[in-house]
Amino acid sequence: MPPVVPAATPAAELELKHDIIKRTSVFHSLRMCNVHCWLLPARYLHERIQDVRMIKIVPAKALPCTVVKGNIRRRAVEQDFASNLEAMYTSFPQE
Repeated sequence: MPPVVPAATPAAELELKHDIIKRTSVFHSLRMCNVHCWLLPARYLHERIQDVRMIKIVPAKALPCTVVKGNIRRRAVEQDFASNLEAMYTSFPQE
């Protein structure tokens, strides 16, 4: 895993977001089935990150984690960033 590098400028942040999209594109195109070990079709559209506007860059250690394992607490993140998430989702046209 590459080291955490802060995005000092908006251009650097945008470049980081594009790098995230590029790195996850393979993951989004194939899905491994754990039960039978075959490749399933590509992820559903609502499961994919397809736009840099859907990526939020936060400082290191900014997300709430569990005490024991250090896993990200998803529900707490959703509550803490509720206004940001709502703004992200409402900025896209409804289909």
